Amino acid sequence: MDCYYGEEIVKGLGIRYLPSTSGMRARGMRIGQPGLDEYNAYRDRASFPTVVRKSVDNLLGAMWRKPPQFELTPKLKPLLKRATTDGLGLEGLLLLINKEQLLRRAGLLCEVTDDGRPYLALYTAPTILNWNQSIRPLDGTQQLELVILDETSTQISMETFELSVVNQYSVMRIDPVTGTYKVAVFTKNFDPKQATWTIPNASGTTLQQLPFVFINTQHTQSSPEVPPLLGAADLALATYRKSADYEQSLHSCANPTFMVRGFIEGRQNSEGGEESIETGPGAILQVSESGGDAKYVEVSGNGLVEMRSGIELNLALASQEGASLLDSAGSRERESGSALQARIGSQTANLTVIADTGAKGLEDALKILARWVGDNPEDVKVIPNHDFMDVSISGQDALYWQQAKNLGFPISDESLHAYAVRRGVTVKTFKEETALLATEPVDMSLVSPTVANPSRPSGIATSPSLAAPKK
Repeated sequence: MDCYYGEEIVKGLGIRYLPSTSGMRARGMRIGQPGLDEYNAYRDRASFPTVVRKSVDNLLGAMWRKPPQFELTPKLKPLLKRATTDGLGLEGLLLLINKEQLLRRAGLLCEVTDDGRPYLALYTAPTILNWNQSIRPLDGTQQLELVILDETSTQISMETFELSVVNQYSVMRIDPVTGTYKVAVFTKNFDPKQATWTIPNASGTTLQQLPFVFINTQHTQSSPEVPPLLGAADLALATYRKSADYEQSLHSCANPTFMVRGFIEGRQNSEGGEESIETGPGAILQVSESGGDAKYVEVSGNGLVEMRSGIELNLALASQEGASLLDSAGSRERESGSALQARIGSQTANLTVIADTGAKGLEDALKILARWVGDNPEDVKVIPNHDFMDVSISGQDALYWQQAKNLGFPISDESLHAYAVRRGVTVKTFKEETALLATEPVDMSLVSPTVANPSRPSGIATSPSLAAPKK
């Protein structure tokens, strides 16, 4: 998604995201023509908001507030530290998967080295060129039978230090006769008749399935989905276009056009040509007496306020699209923990689905590898984090619970302590907390002798206003 990579990429794509005006096209949009110069200035004055990148960063921060958990077979445990050829461990790989899920989608290819070491390769959406599924005749389920991947890369010459593009495409398919997984690599054309097919194996073990897993936002099927941040990207582009018009209008207001009507005296130089017109403080222009005039013509500026309001509205809507579940610390402090948890439950539902789908895709790939190297695939599990928000007990929550207890709500101190443990306030047991309370000095200024509750631990007072009313 181009919007994630920011202003330089979006502006570099020119009229794809910012169309030229009819006046620019009429004056020419080729190199050296005035229309192109006007368009470049029009584009350069505009601002492109970074709302998509910020949304992705914020959502990833929420998804990775706590690390995921991995359960692996003995032969797959080395993948915890090194799961890809470039040295990423499983955590780093899952982080990249989640990022691609937010932007588009991803794919995982399971491979085994010549010495039998399993590893994974991540492919982004643009590199997954084509695929096909078929129906298994035995059980009627779908199976992936073809995937074509773009593995084009750049290489540097150690003699000239120049970069060159190396085109390479991998075609993976299931043999229609034997049902075995096989691979061919193409560098020039896709002629299957000239392909050299190889059958990957791990210690002689081949596969009867294509070891590639699609990972979308909500499922691991091959069919693509609409990116979850497409709405934020559309609003960012709309803001970019409005910004260009707004800045163009400001530029026109700040740079009025000088207009002369009639003849200006004194413009003849010694060679018979005309001198340039001087304006500004101290300049004197003598125009012809018959209808002569000299003045500036400027844009009125009507509509600038509305244009600015439209830009601000688009930015607000784009931010809500991507990061509405991330509240400021101040707003969370003013809201009780129970209310916050209930409110964000629906807001984080989509984020939970994304986390679960990413974990399932990685787990499916790891199970393929486990089966390939002779381990039990049922011993593989990937458990994602679902704790996206800090909903620890606020001061308001603690006050409400203590008020309820003092007014007769049937709950024990031990139950309140268990609630505090679940909310991350303490990791100590109830006995450890009460033992520590017993050692703390009592501040008698906080104790009201008329309403002190003898059933409470020492040092904790009850406000007279919270005492049960007399009958």
